[in-house]
Amino acid sequence: MHLLVFVLLLTFACVCPAVNGFPGTRYTAKDYQDIQLAMAALEPLLRGLCAAAIAKKILEWLSTRVQTFRRSWGSIMSHMGPPGVDIAAARTGAITRASAARNFAEAQLNLEAQRAATAAEEGRDALVAKDVEIVELEKELKAKRAERNTLAVTVAGLDEERNEAQAKARQLSEELDKVNDQLMESNAARAAAELSAQEAIEAKVEEEKAKKEAQFQARLETVKAEHYRQQALNSYATKRKLTEFLTDSANRDVSNEFDFSLQTHHVGQMLSNGDAAAANEALEHLERALIVYNRAGSSNEAGSSSGSS
Repeated sequence: MHLLVFVLLLTFACVCPAVNGFPGTRYTAKDYQDIQLAMAALEPLLRGLCAAAIAKKILEWLSTRVQTFRRSWGSIMSHMGPPGVDIAAARTGAITRASAARNFAEAQLNLEAQRAATAAEEGRDALVAKDVEIVELEKELKAKRAERNTLAVTVAGLDEERNEAQAKARQLSEELDKVNDQLMESNAARAAAELSAQEAIEAKVEEEKAKKEAQFQARLETVKAEHYRQQALNSYATKRKLTEFLTDSANRDVSNEFDFSLQTHHVGQMLSNGDAAAANEALEHLERALIVYNRAGSSNEAGSSSGSS
């Protein structure tokens, strides 16, 4: 039976770990558990002792097994008396066996009563602390409710501002839609006008280009006609001097005709390819060459006339 109590107390101490208190402070649950554990382990020995001896044996046993136990034997003895009664000065003389057994049993019960009283006191302290905590929480709750009411008013004001802002946004959106429609119409009209102006510019450019090409072709045809006229004159003069200049004259006429035809063809090709600047420059060279050619032909004709005379 005693061994079973010892095992139960040991198991309870392991399952419900706590801490030992310091001298001069209220006993902790761990202090009571350690003392009860020692009493259960030393019960056969303690039944023949007085309260002081019991306390000393308990302290001796705990000092070698529970290093964190810090209570004195007098403190232990006082906690084995009835709650509220100081028995630190109890007699330590010889006692009878019956009184010893009674002392031990009373010590066990008184210790349990002391533990329960301490637990109740701790509970009352905890209850007071909870009451204080409740009061503080009620104050905090009251403050939170006031904050909540203030926040509700603020939210209501913000909702009103939001509604006003949304209404203004819708109104502005409608106005911007109208402005945007007008702007799109204006842009479309301006784009059409710009397109018409661009088309007119392009038409004028094409007209100028066609005019320049026509003028160029007219100049080219004039050069060709002048060349062929001069060629005819040269041929006439050449026939008159056929005996003396037959070979040289024929080769020169064929060469000139071939070269001139090729050059006019090249000029026309340049113009067809869009290289108007190069074609114009080539035509100017061709015009200068024609002038030189005409002068040479005139000289030949004059020489022929002198020979006939």
